Amino acid sequence: MRLFAGDTETSNAERTPGGVCEVALIEITEDLEYVGHFESRIDPEEPICPGAVHGITNADVEDCPTLEAWADLVHIREMGLAAHNAPFDAMKLSAAISIPSTLDTLRLARHAYPDAPNHKLSTLVYY
Repeated sequence: MRLFAGDTETSNAERTPGGVCEVALIEITEDLEYVGHFESRIDPEEPICPGAVHGITNADVEDCPTLEAWADLVHIREMGLAAHNAPFDAMKLSAAISIPSTLDTLRLARHAYPDAPNHKLSTLVYY
């Protein structure tokens, strides 16, 4: 199985598959060696929620591939995923990609840094 570390931006915060409007992934080997990377805007196939904080607009993604089409283009149909709040990203990506294993850096951060003001990545960088 191919291994990736990454993040998604989504059209909504609902806990349902799909709605991905951007994906950024770094492929790594089991020895954590860099293989390559992907960064793409994705057509979420639904309007982007006005409350989304990533700044991606509907116009930004109107000519982009859907998640299914993107997965075909980059030949990713199964992956192991390391991400901050990995269950959320895996669930969103599961509309087109099988993700049988995850490593959740949010969960790790909560364990390693219990006294941090919060466990957002931007906070942890300075903590």
